[in-house]
Amino acid sequence: MRHRRGGFTLIELLVVIAIIAILIGLLLPAVQKVRSAAARIQCSNNLKQIGIALHAHEGTYGYFPTSGAQSAAFGNTGVGFETMGWMYQILPFIEQDNVYKIGQQSGPNNWNASIGKAMVEIQIKTYLCPARGNRASAPASWGSVYAMGDYAGVMVEWGNQWQATLPPDPNEPNTFKGIITKGGHVRTDNPSLTQKYATVNVTGVTDGTSNTIAIMEKAVSAKQYQPTATPDWDWWEIPGWAHNSDWPNMRLVGNWVPLLPDNDTTRVSWATANGKMWEPGFGSAHTGVVLAVFGDGSVRGIQMSVNTGGNAGWSDASCVLYHLGGRSDGWVVSSNF
Repeated sequence: MRHRRGGFTLIELLVVIAIIAILIGLLLPAVQKVRSAAARIQCSNNLKQIGIALHAHEGTYGYFPTSGAQSAAFGNTGVGFETMGWMYQILPFIEQDNVYKIGQQSGPNNWNASIGKAMVEIQIKTYLCPARGNRASAPASWGSVYAMGDYAGVMVEWGNQWQATLPPDPNEPNTFKGIITKGGHVRTDNPSLTQKYATVNVTGVTDGTSNTIAIMEKAVSAKQYQPTATPDWDWWEIPGWAHNSDWPNMRLVGNWVPLLPDNDTTRVSWATANGKMWEPGFGSAHTGVVLAVFGDGSVRGIQMSVNTGGNAGWSDASCVLYHLGGRSDGWVVSSNF
């Protein structure tokens, strides 16, 4: 008697494959949602650590960290104040004291024998949003690979004075009306004209630390997660987290600059002549929200759709973010944002 061999017919196999495909199709979005939620939680935790560090710095030195000096003064020492930015200044308070000491010993850009690289090439996990990955620059022609940061201090006005051979921009008192202020202005051509600026402590935030944003996730186009130093220098990102009072770690809040998701295509109209995206403001890889640490150390989500406009796109009483960025403009902003 002939026994029929067990097995699947072609139709049965196709049905099984179809069921598996349907299950995978249903599962993938759920997995992606879990990953996105986990990335947002980790990003929030990073900002919480930064918020604690801001207050630890204020408790230790009597003032919040500053944005350092202007860009052309990067790495200058012995001027009476720290010229590197707030991310460098809080390193001892996020368990990165060894990196802080390397900066003190070798400077930010100089090769250090103990680590085989410069300080600006060291990635600091606390400064990276996991939704964007472990960001670093493309290798420069001189070999450096700069480590990026995904968070920036708040400026409320436009500031573009970076030279070290000119007096400071007269608009700087308006530019740095937030919690993270400029530490001073270095004159490399005439050191006697170097100016150290006043610092800000908790009592100086008269609008209330719980009502004032100190740090937010900064805008980064998904196309520029790996910025380039050569042939074109990406001014918005490089040299990364260790930089001072310039766009890599200070950004413009509210005013005429909207919050932007990383995948926003409207940046095309903001592209520069070399094709890079113009990134003066804040944004996020998280759907619909930008995370921010306030002066009291709390972390809250700012809706991407929050009103950032004003008359003809400029700041006025209707610009929520603009007033959340200022430490002492007297505006009471609703917490429903």
